[in-house]
Amino acid sequence: MQTDVIVFSILVYALLGKLADTSAKVLEEKLLQWHPSYQIA
Repeated sequence: MQTDVIVFSILVYALLGKLADTSAKVLEEKLLQWHPSYQIA
């Protein structure tokens, strides 16, 4: 097996996961700030 390809794939998936979490949090803050029950913790 090619270890470098596997390590690179793991890093790419980790970065994509982090990007998805961050973008979801930003969108949540932007789109729900009008809602009265929404509170930023």
